[in-house]
Amino acid sequence: FLQGLLHPPDSGAATTVPGDFTFCDRFLLHDTADALAPPGLLVLPQAFGAIYLGETFCSYISINNSSGLEAREVIIKAEIQTERQRILLLDTSKSPVESIRSGGRYDFIVEHDVKELGAHTLVCTALYNDGDAERKYLPQFFKFTVSNPLSVRTKVRTIKDTTYLEACIENHTKSNLYMDQVDFEPAQQWSATILEADEHPSVVKSTIR
Repeated sequence: FLQGLLHPPDSGAATTVPGDFTFCDRFLLHDTADALAPPGLLVLPQAFGAIYLGETFCSYISINNSSGLEAREVIIKAEIQTERQRILLLDTSKSPVESIRSGGRYDFIVEHDVKELGAHTLVCTALYNDGDAERKYLPQFFKFTVSNPLSVRTKVRTIKDTTYLEACIENHTKSNLYMDQVDFEPAQQWSATILEADEHPSVVKSTIR
């Protein structure tokens, strides 16, 4: 009943079924809704890899009624769970979806600015009345890991009264990163001189930052 739509699923059998098309049959649309192919083409896997700190997690979620009966008074919740907290992204408790007919769906988008490292879980739940007016509850969980995109390695050497610091910023992602600005802020009562190959050194003092 509940499906999250975002990433392509693993390739399966070549048998063509509605919403789970082989490549050659994706252009043979018997119905306008077939272009979306919600049952299989864009189903979010239960675990879908890594997201990096500072990125915005965005997921398109579709509540699909795959039964032959109408679902009524549907309460939908979506939240992000981490080791430290729970962040509520959507809650329709105060205004439930009145009805989702058989074969129908309810779509929404959730976003979250990732500010915490480690394991995260997107929890989507639906509470609804089935065709027999029985209240039913259905949860689904989608796990992902938040990693640090950068690391900084340093080397320190002291010669007489001068300390030399070399810093190396390493990209841990699989794509290029473009840095607008990199600053070094010395501790109190210290001043730092940035050594550059082709330009005059610039002095950075902690007292003016």
